Amino acid sequence: MSRRQNQPKRKGRQPKAKLPMLRNIPSFPGQPMAQHIVETFNEVFSTTVTTGAIAEVTPMDPTTQITNWATRFQSLYEEYRVVKAVARVLCFSSTNPGTLMMFWDEKSATVPTNAAASERALVRFNAGDVTRPHKTTWVARDLLDLQYTPTGTASNPVYWKIFTNNANNGSSIVATAYCTVDFKLTIQFRGFQT
Repeated sequence: MSRRQNQPKRKGRQPKAKLPMLRNIPSFPGQPMAQHIVETFNEVFSTTVTTGAIAEVTPMDPTTQITNWATRFQSLYEEYRVVKAVARVLCFSSTNPGTLMMFWDEKSATVPTNAAASERALVRFNAGDVTRPHKTTWVARDLLDLQYTPTGTASNPVYWKIFTNNANNGSSIVATAYCTVDFKLTIQFRGFQT
């Protein structure tokens, strides 16, 4: 008898159970769901005369950021949630372009400071770089962010923030348009209005 025949049989790998992701489970079987990628309106950011500062906060609330939300989505769907947001910044040429910093903040709507922006900036770039857009993306991971909200109710899952100033970042102390930003929100909807 060969040595191989005397060895105990190895158990094969057990397949992993495929569990549905929490965010993909409807409240009851057969409930309709939909997903849309929607652009919001553009914003232009300008420096101040005295400090060369841009310190802005933009909430990712689709009920206010998306034109005609009530007629386009609220009248059709019962609930929604924002699962992804993309900010795309396009800069203009400037004599003293300076460094722009942008980041996402899930907790606070407070206007950014240089210290906060320096610590948390996801993207830093020279405002004089007009050759390409600069992009940053936020994806919902928190269970509270993944809960659905009635389409008639505002929801701010995250805030987008941008900062620069003359003292720390070399921006211009002339009031001038520095950059424009547009946002794309990926929104999941659940249930139709009856």
